[in-house]
Amino acid sequence: MKSPPLILILKVSLLGDQTWEKITHLSKVIPPKRAAHSACISGNKMYIFGGYLYNNYFNDTYSFDFLTKTWTKINAKGNVPSGRRWNSCSVDSSGRIWIFGGYQSVDRFNDLFCFEPKKNKWFGPVIPEKPPTPRYSHTSVIYDNKLWIFGGYNGQEQSNEIFYFDFETNTWTDPLEIYGIVPEERAGHTAAVVGNKMLVFGGYNRTLNYMSDIFEFDFERKIWNKPNIIGKKPQVRSLHTCVVYQNDLYVFGGYNYNWLNDLYKLDTSIYRWEKVNGSGERPPGCYGHSAVCYKGCLYFFGGYSNKNEDRQFFNHLYAYRFVPVLVQDLKKLLYGQELCDIYFTSKEGEQYGSHSVIIQNRCAELIYHSDLLKNEKMKIIQSLLLFLYTDLVECTNFNHQDFISLLYLSKVLNLRKLESHLSRKLKHLITKENVVDILVAADKLFLKRIKSYCFRFILKYKELVIQCIDAKKLKSSPNLMMEYIQILSTGIDSTNRNSNKSLHSRDTNNNHNEDYHTIEEFSDQEFEENEKINNNDKTNNNTKNDKTFQKGSLYESFYKLYHNKKTSDFTLIVKDHKINCHKSILIARSELFRGMLTSIKDNTNKVTEMTGRSPKAIKALIKFFYTEQTDGIDPKIALELINASDYYGLNLECKLEEKCTEIVKNNINSSNALPILKKALLLDINSLKQATIDFIIKNGKQVINEPIFNKSKNVDLFRELTRILLERQINSDQQEIYK
Repeated sequence: MKSPPLILILKVSLLGDQTWEKITHLSKVIPPKRAAHSACISGNKMYIFGGYLYNNYFNDTYSFDFLTKTWTKINAKGNVPSGRRWNSCSVDSSGRIWIFGGYQSVDRFNDLFCFEPKKNKWFGPVIPEKPPTPRYSHTSVIYDNKLWIFGGYNGQEQSNEIFYFDFETNTWTDPLEIYGIVPEERAGHTAAVVGNKMLVFGGYNRTLNYMSDIFEFDFERKIWNKPNIIGKKPQVRSLHTCVVYQNDLYVFGGYNYNWLNDLYKLDTSIYRWEKVNGSGERPPGCYGHSAVCYKGCLYFFGGYSNKNEDRQFFNHLYAYRFVPVLVQDLKKLLYGQELCDIYFTSKEGEQYGSHSVIIQNRCAELIYHSDLLKNEKMKIIQSLLLFLYTDLVECTNFNHQDFISLLYLSKVLNLRKLESHLSRKLKHLITKENVVDILVAADKLFLKRIKSYCFRFILKYKELVIQCIDAKKLKSSPNLMMEYIQILSTGIDSTNRNSNKSLHSRDTNNNHNEDYHTIEEFSDQEFEENEKINNNDKTNNNTKNDKTFQKGSLYESFYKLYHNKKTSDFTLIVKDHKINCHKSILIARSELFRGMLTSIKDNTNKVTEMTGRSPKAIKALIKFFYTEQTDGIDPKIALELINASDYYGLNLECKLEEKCTEIVKNNINSSNALPILKKALLLDINSLKQATIDFIIKNGKQVINEPIFNKSKNVDLFRELTRILLERQINSDQQEIYK
C-alpha cells in the first residue's frame, strides 16, 4: 500500500487542547518590536507602555483587547511619560495604571505617572516629597492601597530597599526599616503579591551573579523571610517575568548567559517548584518580555534575544492556557475506562467504553445513533469522546481525511463548537494534493467558508493544482464541477456573496504574505464573530449565588447534570438527607470514592452513608465536583471543607483548600475568630492563622466580650494565642534580624 505524502500527516493540536499558542490577532495595527517594556491588565485589555528597539526608546501606549483579539494604538492625552525601558508597572483597584522609574540612555528616572484607561489620559508626574532615588530594573506591586517599590539599579549599585507610595496621602515613605532574613541587593528580579506577602525571585546581585532564590515580605509585620523550598528549582536568571494564577507563582524565560524559554510553577501553599511542560508553540528564549494573566491564560509579549549572536527583538503574542482541573479529571476518567456502561465499536472491530450519563448529558443523539461510528477509525471515535468529556480536540497524527470524518460527525451530531474548531484548522491543511478532497467534503457538508477558501487556493496555485487534480472526484457533483470551471475562467468566487471582486486581481495586487493575511482575516473574523455570538448567549437555569455559565460550555453541561435527578445513579445519605449524584463524576473527582466504588464487585450498590461533615457541606462538595464552583458557599461550610481535598483525595490543582480559606478569611468576625483560629492551628494553615491573629489584635475588645471567649475548653487555644502574640511583640521590640 502506497503511503500518503508526508505533508498530509500532521500533528495538530487544536485550540482547546493546546497549552502553548501563538496568538493570531485580527487587526492591522500591531506594536513595533520591543523589549524591556511594561504590561498590565485593566478590564478586558492588556496595556503596554515603553520599551526599546536598538537605540530607540518608546513612550507609546498600546492595548490588546482579549475579547476581539485586536490591537489598538492609543492616542493618549495628558502629560505622556518620556521614552524609557525597565520601568515598573502596576494596576490599582480602580484599574488605573502606575509606572515608576526606568532608564533612557544616560538618564535614570524616579518619576511616577498614572494612566487612566477610561479616559485614555496620562497624569503626572506625581511630585511628592522624598521620592526613591532614580532606578531601573526594580519591581513594583500594589497592596493595601499603596505602591511598593523593591530593589533595582541606580547606575552604580543594586538595592534591597523597600519604599511605598500611599495613594490616600500622595506621599512616599523613607526606606523602611526591615527585619528578618533580608534578601541581598538585586536588580532584574521579579515580585508578586500572594495573600499578604510579596514574593521576590531571582535577579542579579552586585557582583553580577544571577540568582534563583525566593524571599517573602510580610506586608503587615514588615518582616522578610526565606521559606524552605522543595522540588527542583529553576535555573538562576534575571530579566524574566512572573505572574500569579490561583495563588501560584509562574516564572518564564530570562537570561543567565543562556536565553531561556522554560516555565516553572511555585506552589505557594507548600513552596514546591515544578517545571511546567506543554504542547504547542512556545515563545523563543528571551529576556525583557512582558507577562500578564487573564482568565486562565498567561500572555507573553515581545522581548529580546541574541542567541547565536543574532540580535532579535519580538512583537509576537503567545498564550499559555491552563487545562481546568475538571477537564483533567474527566480526561483521566475516559482514559481509565473504569465503570463504563456503553461501548462503541470501530471499523477495526475494536471497542471503546464510555459513561452513558456523560454521553446523554453532552450529546444524547449519539446514544440513539451509535451506528454512525461503526465505519470510523478508533482514533476518530476516541477524539469525539474526548471532546464530549472535556471540550478538548485531540487530532494528533490526523490527515485531512480524518479531519473530514470527524467534521462530518460534528455536523450530524450538531456539535457546533467541535465543528468550529475543526473548520478553523482544516483550511490550514489544504495542499495541491488534497484541495479537491476538502472542496468536495466542504460542498457536501455545506461549509461555505472552507469551500471558498479551497477555491481561492485553487486560483492562487491553479497550475500546480491542475497537475494533481482528479477530475473523477469533481464529476460526482455536477454543480461543484460547474463552480470549479467558473472560478478558473473568471476568478470570481460564487460562494462569497459579500464580494464581487476578482480573486485573481486580489492575488496579483498583493504579495504572498499580504494575501495570506487577508484570507486569514476574512475567515477567522467570521469564526470569531460566530463564537462571540454563541458565548454571549448565557444559560438562564441558574439559582441564586450560582455563576452564569456560557451556553454550550463544559461547565454549563455539568451544572445541568448536577441538577438532573432523573439521571442520578447514586445517592449519598448524610444524617437522613439524600444527595443525588452520578458514580462517574464521583470516581473522576475523588480518589476516596474511586477506591470505594471500583473495589465493589457488585456495582449495583446505589446508596452509601457519609459521616464526619454536615449535609450542607457534603452537598457543597458534590456541587464543586461538577462545577468547581465555590461562589455563595457559607463561611461555616467553607470552614468544614478546608481539609476536604486531603480527606477525599481531590486533585490538588483544584485549589479547594485555598478557595475555602479565602472565603473564611474574608468573613472573620468577633464571634467566629476563635473557632477559625482553632481550625487554622489544627490544620496548620498559616495564612488563615495570620489573618485571624491580625483580626484579633485589631478587634480585641469585641472578641473578649464574646461568650465563647470564656469557655474553659478553649484554655489550650488561649495559651497558643498568648504565645503567638508574645512572639510578635518580642520581634517588634527587639527590632533585630532573627533566624
